[in-house]
Amino acid sequence: MADWLSRATDAFRKQAPPVSEAYEVGCDCGMRLCGERTSAAQRPACPTCGGRVFVLPANVYPRTVKAAPPLPERPTKSTKKDRDSPVKRAASKTPPPSNRQAVSDAPVPSVSESGIVLDTRTRLITPVRLIALAMLVVCGLTGWGLLRRYRIESAKAIVAKATEEGIRAIREGDFDGATRDLMIAREAVDLLKRTDAEAQSVRRLCREAIAARGLASDSLLEAIHKSLADIRPGDKEAKRFDGLYRNAWVLFDANVIVPDDAAKPSLVDLAITHAGRPVRIETRSELIRRAAQQTSTESPHRVIFAAKLARLTPAYDAQTEAVLTLDDDSAFLWGTIETYAALGYTEDDAEELRLTRELLERQLEATRETK
Repeated sequence: MADWLSRATDAFRKQAPPVSEAYEVGCDCGMRLCGERTSAAQRPACPTCGGRVFVLPANVYPRTVKAAPPLPERPTKSTKKDRDSPVKRAASKTPPPSNRQAVSDAPVPSVSESGIVLDTRTRLITPVRLIALAMLVVCGLTGWGLLRRYRIESAKAIVAKATEEGIRAIREGDFDGATRDLMIAREAVDLLKRTDAEAQSVRRLCREAIAARGLASDSLLEAIHKSLADIRPGDKEAKRFDGLYRNAWVLFDANVIVPDDAAKPSLVDLAITHAGRPVRIETRSELIRRAAQQTSTESPHRVIFAAKLARLTPAYDAQTEAVLTLDDDSAFLWGTIETYAALGYTEDDAEELRLTRELLERQLEATRETK
């Protein structure tokens, strides 16, 4: 009952008329509908298409009144004594800082309608991103480790099976299948990083199978005759040789002549002639040179090796010879009697077969020592 007077006064006080609030709403047809908002929602019809649009009711909350800007400061009157003061004169010469420059240099935060300051700067490194990156790294390393472990375990089981199938294919004369199986076995031992005798045997068999599969389609004598048949005077290269026999493999079983001068190439001692003139076969392979220098009383300078054909240079004139150059990087010593016999290089005489087997065993030991 204490506030009965204020209630009675409010009952007789006139209420302020509501402030009209206009609206302008667009229709789907492009027409703009205008009017005044009411206390309830409206659905006026469009005069063009007849469709109805939805209009929100008037705002029931009191409107905020913007505060008036502060009045500018009135300059104070300065006396003649203050104007003549040296401190005042020094201060007057210093230009005041620009408000625009100060505002531009300071960081400007973003303020929402509710008055909350929002930081619009984006951080490149955040805790969530660091955690996500760490999880990705851990998952990647774990997956890589599991995959590598699976490949190693699979390689252990592949070596024996692939090697056995490759040797069987060599005995049957199927060098394409032998190359395929032995390459699988070689990749497995390389993955396991094995250097034992079995791993070296797999690599040697694979190398010999690749050479046997890539042997030249013709014998060495036929290849030289075909390549030099269409040579004209003045030709410096045998074009037919480049198209048919370059990079083809050849298995040599011959004596190798090593010159005293190390700068000169070694010569493969094969009696090959063309048009009554000898053809010289040269190689600069250090492996073949060392093998030829390890002589024996039974087979002096005899070397069994394989190499690719690199270049055939025809004779320029009557004083020069045609030169067949071997690819030194591809040359290797043969070391397996099984692949040697599978290619048809069998000895009818038992003594010759014994000498060939002993030579291949010595070359195999020399190959192991170089590694």
